[in-house]
Amino acid sequence: MAYFLDLFSPLTYEAFLKSSQDISGFRLRQLNAARKVKPGDKLICYMTKLSRWIAVLEVKSKMY
Repeated sequence: MAYFLDLFSPLTYEAFLKSSQDISGFRLRQLNAARKVKPGDKLICYMTKLSRWIAVLEVKSKMY
């Protein structure tokens, strides 16, 4: 199991909460890092602008 940082802004976090909450994305420039994420890994979620740790998500499937 590995840990990765998942950044949210207040706007993207609000959109995530209104969604089914089963997908989180990475910027295209972070594609190589995203390819390292595997099922069972954890995403440590941080909200920018508020400077808060907000969640830990478990990866359930391969990147797509």
